[in-house]
Amino acid sequence: MWRVDLNGNVRAFPALLQTLAPHELAKASPLRLERDRERYLLAHGAVRSIVARYLDTAPGEVTFRYGAQGKPELARGLLHFSMSRSHDLAVVAIGRSDPIGVDIERVRDEVDAEVIRCFAPRAWHVLRGLPRASQRAAFFRAWTRMEAYAKARGEGLEASLDALERFLDLHNVLQFPRHATSTERGWWLHDFSPETGYAGALAVARADCAIRYWRWSAEDIVSVKHCDSSSVGCGSGTQV
Repeated sequence: MWRVDLNGNVRAFPALLQTLAPHELAKASPLRLERDRERYLLAHGAVRSIVARYLDTAPGEVTFRYGAQGKPELARGLLHFSMSRSHDLAVVAIGRSDPIGVDIERVRDEVDAEVIRCFAPRAWHVLRGLPRASQRAAFFRAWTRMEAYAKARGEGLEASLDALERFLDLHNVLQFPRHATSTERGWWLHDFSPETGYAGALAVARADCAIRYWRWSAEDIVSVKHCDSSSVGCGSGTQV
């Protein structure tokens, strides 16, 4: 997993902009605030920079295709990847052989309990039974797990909303009803915090996995040649 500081790497913006495809640039246009447009483009440029090092190519040469729900994947399926962005931070997850999804959220005070109760009444019932001081952290932990899982499966979030309570009390493996397939029972979830005040979750379609953490910086824009794609942490990034 690669952590990208969107504020600390603003100097990379001009170079990253040159690597983005026309459709990526167009998606940023409707964003009203310049800061939001810049964050969006920085995050997507960083994805290209990171993926390119594993493919031994230049960021601008990376070609994506999109699933029915808009999930990006490589046109040539040599790697699996997922990106999540929240405020000043982005995280990019790279996997070798299995579908993968990642989500991060800044933990906020303004989460509306009434909204939770409306769209996920069973989850609200579970949350209400927790100590008040634990409810917010539990909600964001469950939410990021749910989002990461939906991304990994290439589904829209609406496919999981009515089962938010399933993500509230998990350890590593996502449990399913007995009639579920063995593949479904093999989903592995990992909670992490990319920075103080943020919650994050990784979902991978396997029983377990090992994770290496890296920090992306503006100096990583240049493609690193001869990068071993079997290593989940190659190039000039900083391991953390």
